[in-house]
Amino acid sequence: MMASASFAPPLVVHIIYSLDTGGLENGLVNIINHMEPDAYRHKIICLGYCNPAFSERIKRDDIEIVALNKGDGFDFPMMLELRRILKRWKPAIIHSRNIAALEMQLVTLGIGSIKRIHGEHGRDIGDLNGQNWKYNALRKVSSLWVDRFITVSKDMEQWLQQDVGIPRQKLTQIYNGVDLTKFMPRETSVNTESSMPEQPPIIVGTVGRLDPVKAQNLLIDAVAKLVSLSSHNRDHLKLWIIGDGPEKQVLQAQAEQLGIGDLVWFAGDRSDVPELLQQMDIFVLPSLAEGLSNTLLESMASGKAVVASLVGGNPELIDDDVRGKTFQSRDLESLTKILQQLMNSAEERNRLGVNARKFIEERFSWSRCVQDYRSQYDALLQGRAQDKYLKEIH
Repeated sequence: MMASASFAPPLVVHIIYSLDTGGLENGLVNIINHMEPDAYRHKIICLGYCNPAFSERIKRDDIEIVALNKGDGFDFPMMLELRRILKRWKPAIIHSRNIAALEMQLVTLGIGSIKRIHGEHGRDIGDLNGQNWKYNALRKVSSLWVDRFITVSKDMEQWLQQDVGIPRQKLTQIYNGVDLTKFMPRETSVNTESSMPEQPPIIVGTVGRLDPVKAQNLLIDAVAKLVSLSSHNRDHLKLWIIGDGPEKQVLQAQAEQLGIGDLVWFAGDRSDVPELLQQMDIFVLPSLAEGLSNTLLESMASGKAVVASLVGGNPELIDDDVRGKTFQSRDLESLTKILQQLMNSAEERNRLGVNARKFIEERFSWSRCVQDYRSQYDALLQGRAQDKYLKEIH
């Protein structure tokens, strides 16, 4: 039978360490879901683990995901397998994210006329300030073959240019987006338990991977201190910790040891985060490091009074005392004081929440974010003889 020819959009292969709960992963899913299917095809390579439940968030049914189950340290067989896959797929663009995936860009050398993008989305507990010389040497050397570095905040863009030495012409900053129809304020500011005759509790919450860099332990300490200050706080305060991760048991033990285990709800991973955010009164992001937090964007879009540490891109989102409150990371006294002030004033919480929602509406949307990424892909492929590949269908 004679083959018929049709054109398929260029292929973007996304290389990440794992596809599991996290802001980086959530951002990737949203970019794929919101980008026009006829613009680019997408495939995902996870160097380590792929959570099947999380992968179900991808709405397109044409996305192939491969998990390579990388071993500890230097895994040469895994790298050979990665190269074999890429040679078979023939991608137009390879888009890696964060340091673990960056070294895999070296594996792509010599495979056709690939364009390369690397994204920096945040730092881990082992390199909070981005000063690890081995990591930065890898970033600097990789700039010889990586065509574009994309950061999620101006803070990270400045760091790559000034500290790492990435050429300015190779840098682009793109803010994450947020679904403004999914994450939105409640129609009423009344707490869900308002039908009860007594005053409903103030719900302080956080959402994110339970990892040392997210510093949920500081939030638990702050709530314990608030409870120790007055019996009223114990009777009118709840803490919701939404998410899962390696620190879960440690954090649960901490809450029990401090005598507030009955006040803390460890919700685990949830599919109803928008609804849970609506029920919160105060959202706290106590991280030690951030790129640009998706959960902070989502809580602001939900009209919450937000409190966040002064790290990474957080100050780019929160104008202190205008659309949220900020504190120095690890500063327990400051965090506790802010929480007490917000607990005491529903009017203040409402003012900050209204300002936060307005700011997000004006500047952050997934349509804008996805268009920015597509523009980067388009610009890299402009010089090619054709921007769509001939696909033979037999």
